[in-house]
Amino acid sequence: MERYASALFELTRMALGETIENTEEIRALSPEDLISLYRLSKAHDMAHIVGEMLSRLEIPMDESLSARFLKQQMLAVYRHERLRDTYDRLCRLFEDSHIPYMPLKGAVIRPYYKEPWMRTSCDIDILVKEEDADRAAALVGDVFGIKENYGKSFHDISLLLEGNVHLELHFNIIEEIEPMDTVLRRVWEHADLKPGTAYCYLQTNAFLLFHLVAHNAYHFQKGGCGIRPFVDWWLLKRCLEVDEAELSSLLGEAELSEFEKGMDDLAMVWFSGEKHTELTQQMERFLLGAGVYGSLENRVTVGREKEGGGLRYILRRIFLPMRELKKLYPRLEKAPVLYPFYTVCRWFAVLFSGRGKKAVLEIKHSVSGSDTEASKMCKELNLTK
Repeated sequence: MERYASALFELTRMALGETIENTEEIRALSPEDLISLYRLSKAHDMAHIVGEMLSRLEIPMDESLSARFLKQQMLAVYRHERLRDTYDRLCRLFEDSHIPYMPLKGAVIRPYYKEPWMRTSCDIDILVKEEDADRAAALVGDVFGIKENYGKSFHDISLLLEGNVHLELHFNIIEEIEPMDTVLRRVWEHADLKPGTAYCYLQTNAFLLFHLVAHNAYHFQKGGCGIRPFVDWWLLKRCLEVDEAELSSLLGEAELSEFEKGMDDLAMVWFSGEKHTELTQQMERFLLGAGVYGSLENRVTVGREKEGGGLRYILRRIFLPMRELKKLYPRLEKAPVLYPFYTVCRWFAVLFSGRGKKAVLEIKHSVSGSDTEASKMCKELNLTK
């Protein structure tokens, strides 16, 4: 592992409240290492944490680099305050409107961080029951104003509110991956009413951790998930009292036990100083260079393994399954006979929307030689089904 990558994990541990007895390696970072550290941490939306810790350690650096770290810190605080205010108002709206709701992801995890602004989010995720989704979205529009409505997908209504806050109003949390979805559909069965509220529900601790693993596995298969989910996992495992039997049962039913073990092992390497295994080294290489949103090459690598070869992967991408094409063209739900027509529509959309170059790169990665290391990693994490 590069020195600057190791420093990122040590500085993150400090931010989470761990005592780092020896900071000599961090203090010995060269100006070039510090620049690389900034680039890596920014790619994983963690430059604000790194900058704060470097400042506390009084690590000298170039003035322009210091300014870039400071900018990320200020942006993180600003984003946190803006999201917190909107989130509080949304909760009051749903309480007053008698709409059962469940905060998800960052809104739930953030309080466990030593300083809440350190856990950044790009949006607010709230789950409501499917029968309440349209009414809830209309109420949000009336109260907050809608700058842009991105439409209704298979699991949420995506809204950009006035004030540039993005809300994902979920009516389910499925990822369209079985058997994971079989468990995710039962989220309301694994939730309890939050004390002091009438309509706010919180996932049980076991289901909260399960959902984190499932969501991480989804993004892992799409090309990468960044470092932050591993920070969340490591922190929550230390803060929460968890029914391990319940968690184990959920993971087993969703066929995520192997992925959860790999995720836990890598988190322990990064934040507890455990030794690498061959698998955690493979996962680290897969994740670090791909950033928060993953990479096309990683996505193709996993997809090729799942489909059993590059040609099968290409054919699946050219002729999307009906359930995936319906996300792009909802009319297919009522008129499946139009599948050939909308398949051709998609081809033209790709070719004439600026995505043609990306499609060519995807094909190029698909037909390149099989990555033996990635293949082994996917099999060990049980991601090839």
